[in-house]
Amino acid sequence: MKKYRPRLLSPRILATLTALSFSPLALAQVPAASDATPGITTQRSTHPQAGTPSSRDRKSLSDTIRSIRDLRRIRPISASGVRADVLAYALSVSTGNDDGRQVAVPWSQAMPGGSPLNDSSRESFQLRQNLEGNTLQIIQQVWRAEGDVGKGIGRYRTGIQTTLPQGPIKPLRWVRNGTPLLSLGTFAFTTFEIRPATSWGPNFKRSGWQAYYEAVEPYVLKQGQVVPFNQVLHEWKSIPYNYFPLQLIVLPGERQNQFRACWNIGYYGFRLVCNTWQVPHSWNYLHTLDHIGPYLAQKGPDGLQYFRYRP
Repeated sequence: MKKYRPRLLSPRILATLTALSFSPLALAQVPAASDATPGITTQRSTHPQAGTPSSRDRKSLSDTIRSIRDLRRIRPISASGVRADVLAYALSVSTGNDDGRQVAVPWSQAMPGGSPLNDSSRESFQLRQNLEGNTLQIIQQVWRAEGDVGKGIGRYRTGIQTTLPQGPIKPLRWVRNGTPLLSLGTFAFTTFEIRPATSWGPNFKRSGWQAYYEAVEPYVLKQGQVVPFNQVLHEWKSIPYNYFPLQLIVLPGERQNQFRACWNIGYYGFRLVCNTWQVPHSWNYLHTLDHIGPYLAQKGPDGLQYFRYRP
């Protein structure tokens, strides 16, 4: 299948387009002249009608304007869901631990509301997300102040095949509505790994059973889509036995313009692990989403246990 690549606009079309009174969101998705084919702005045309848009150029300009206007009608986040490019961005970046943003402390109830259980005997968790090559990794481990360098650390690691058909999301890069932005493949896994307290090696080693999951088809986020809240968006069934599937779900956050990108992970039961994101006002590709922190829910000996970032 021929791979689709976004078509860059010629300087002539770009000049006409940027002269129109679009919002910052619209202008942010139009490629700058410097992104065009090298040398195109320095070539002197010898065509007798240079400066007059051809029918092909007029159609390209019309398609561009229509796509931008269509996208402007869809809010980045609303009461019903988030736009696909917003979720694609949230799933394609690594989370950092500045100000302890990867740490989830024991909490009294499900979001929203509740309070930290400061007297709980339960340990806090650390939730990390990163894109390693073509694998999106979700890593949950008991929080240690020394981080990964400590001994006797165990962690759950989930990996999902992931590709970015258009490459990393960049500012000032326009793509047509319907263009694939992120694809989650048909294969995934979850494993438990440990760094023994007696080991001097730097690496985690697998300990116990590793779960494998498979989906019938990839899950593709496309420009212009709206991703609904509170639904199973995609499911990977565990193989060879469909006991504990892996599910992708998007949930609302606690405050306005917040959402949670969640994985319901089937591995010796179920664990719901989420990263909470804040959509800035008038968000576009020139902005970045704010990573607020993790949210986790799992079954414990005394029923459901909740963990989340501190407000």
